Amino acid sequence: MQKSSTRRNGLVLVVALLPALALAGVLHWLLSTYSAMLAGFDGASYLPTRVLLAWPYWLPLLPLAVIALWGFWPRPEHRATFAVIVGYFGSVSIFVFGLVAIYWPVYQLGATP
Repeated sequence: MQKSSTRRNGLVLVVALLPALALAGVLHWLLSTYSAMLAGFDGASYLPTRVLLAWPYWLPLLPLAVIALWGFWPRPEHRATFAVIVGYFGSVSIFVFGLVAIYWPVYQLGATP
C-alpha cells in the first residue's frame, strides 16, 4: 500500500510541475523573441511589460514553489493537492499576465493615430 501511495505522489508532482515548466519554457522563448520588438517601439514603457522583461531571473520560481510545497507541506496527505493547485493556478495566472504584458503595447500602438 505504501509503494502505490509513493508512486501516486510522485506522479502528482510530475503533473503539477508540467504546466510550470512548460510556462517557463514558453515565456523564455517569447521574451527572447519579443524583447527587441518591444524595445523598438517603446513598448517597454508599460509596467506589465517592464515586469515581464525582468522575468528571466524569476522563471524558476514557480517550479521551485511547487517542489517546495510538495516536499515541505506539514500534512503529507495534502501536499500533492496543494502542489497541483499552485502549479496550475500559478501557471494560468502568469500566462494571463504574460499575454497582457506582451499584447498591451501592441494594442496601444494600433490605437494611436
